[in-house]
Amino acid sequence: CIAFSRDGGLMASVSSLPNRKLRLWDVARTDDEGRCAPALLVEHEVDFDPAFLSFNPLESLQLCASGGGSLCFFHLEKADVFYSVRAVPCKLDGDFLTASLRPHCHCWMPASIVYVGCVGGEALALHTYTGEAVKSASGAPAVIVTHDAAPITAVAATKHHVTFFTQVGAALWYTHAVDASTGSAAPGAASLVHEEALGMAEVRCVAFEQG
Repeated sequence: CIAFSRDGGLMASVSSLPNRKLRLWDVARTDDEGRCAPALLVEHEVDFDPAFLSFNPLESLQLCASGGGSLCFFHLEKADVFYSVRAVPCKLDGDFLTASLRPHCHCWMPASIVYVGCVGGEALALHTYTGEAVKSASGAPAVIVTHDAAPITAVAATKHHVTFFTQVGAALWYTHAVDASTGSAAPGAASLVHEEALGMAEVRCVAFEQG
């Protein structure tokens, strides 16, 4: 997987077995003749095989990798010209409501929150600094359970809705489970507001126009 920061200055790549590593590159660097001269800034070992990798659109020093039932946040820390990586794995095994969840795809929200679509058709929001699930007013994780329980293969969010695409070709629009401005759980449970059948087409990537 590869991903670029929003300004195009950084590129991240993550490889699978036998060389599981996250690498960060400066791709804006040029040589004395003005030609592109990418430079490796830092690399960090990972312990799973990600299927998705992305930068936080609002913070180029935050990355998320997910897939294969795992998810990890990577916080890039810069001191002068040197970079280091602080890994924050998602923490789902501390609550019976989330212990069986297997993260697959993800998308970013403001306030350093990430929506995660899971293999069992569930979805939830995570705090990137702690890896913990956003919790409702009752203290329970704010988990969305889609009605068909099909694996979620892609997820995208707008200001008003979060949309999940499933392996059986369904697009499901839900109200938000989290308040994007504060990062706390939204009042009330997320609810399905629209469903679209896409046949048996499996959507793996999705994006919305800005605004």
